[in-house]
Amino acid sequence: MTDPEHYMSRLPAVAAYPSSKAALNALTVQYAKELRGDEILVNAAVPGACDTDFTKGLGLNITRTAAQGAAIAVHLATLGPDGPTGGVLRRQRPRPLVRPDPAGRVTSGPGQS
Repeated sequence: MTDPEHYMSRLPAVAAYPSSKAALNALTVQYAKELRGDEILVNAAVPGACDTDFTKGLGLNITRTAAQGAAIAVHLATLGPDGPTGGVLRRQRPRPLVRPDPAGRVTSGPGQS
């Protein structure tokens, strides 16, 4: 976390959280590549900060409810077969990590290798 104003910077220093999120992004890309031929969509969800027990002690004014945060999971669960794959979706806006090429093969997206 490089932004000192980001709410995550107020959490206790824990190396496991950011590294596990990076690992999940990498797994999302790899599963999307492997399963694209089987017409299976693979995406990760980032609901954003929600008012939960996890965030209560941060001293922040977080107004998004857990139900509002869950909306992205519902959106992903109801995607049609032409929906995005290999991406991180933030509040129903896709942020692709990979993009299929014109032949339908999944390749790395910008900044990815």
